[in-house]
Amino acid sequence: MRQTAALTAAPMPLSILYWDIAGSCALLSALKLETYCQVIRACQDQAAAAIEAHGGFVARYMGDAVLAYFGYPDPAGDDAERAVRAALATKLRVTHEGITIRSRIAIASGPVISGPPIGRHSAREFPAFGQAPSLAARLVGITPPGQIAIDDATAAGLAGRFGVSPVDGLALKGFPHIRRCWRVGPAFARPFANVIQLRPAPPCRRVPACEAA
Repeated sequence: MRQTAALTAAPMPLSILYWDIAGSCALLSALKLETYCQVIRACQDQAAAAIEAHGGFVARYMGDAVLAYFGYPDPAGDDAERAVRAALATKLRVTHEGITIRSRIAIASGPVISGPPIGRHSAREFPAFGQAPSLAARLVGITPPGQIAIDDATAAGLAGRFGVSPVDGLALKGFPHIRRCWRVGPAFARPFANVIQLRPAPPCRRVPACEAA
C-alpha cells in the first residue's frame, strides 16, 4: 500500500480513476444523516480497498467521491489495465436497509504533473495537473449508475484484454474535441447522459490498442 510519493517536476503518464456515488442527493433524503454518512464511508472504503489492491494511490476523498492515481509515484506500464481491474473489482451496487446505492466510475489517462501535497494529516491531498483528471471528472458525470467509462488513451493501454463498446457523440464541457468514450463490460441499454448521438451498442469486443488510439 503506497501512501507517500515523491514530487515530479516533469509530466508523467497516469491513469486517473474517479469513483462517484450516483444520486447522492436522493440518497441523503431517503436516509438519516448518520446512516447516510456511514453508508458513504463504507462504500468509499470498499472502493479504496479495491484501488489499493491493484496498486492504485488514493489521492483524495471528495464528499461522496474518491479520486485515485495509477502509475503514481512510479509508472508501471500497465497502469491503465490495473485501473480497469480495480474498477471491475469495485461493487457498483450495494443494498442497505432495502435502499440500493449505485456508484459509477470513469478513467482517463495521459501526461500529468503532480504538485506539492496540500493540507496536513488526514486532510492531505495530492493534486495532479493535466487533462486526464479533468476529463475523468467530466466522464463520470455522464456515466450511468453501475457502469464504467474510459477514454481513448485508457482503451489504448488495455491491449485488447477487456470487452469494451463505444459511446459516440459526446458533448463534454471543456473538451469539444472528444466525441467518444468506451464502456467497459456488457453493453447496457441505459444510455450515457449528454450524448448527442449514441451508436447502437454492438456486442462487447476486444479492441486492439491501435484501434482505440
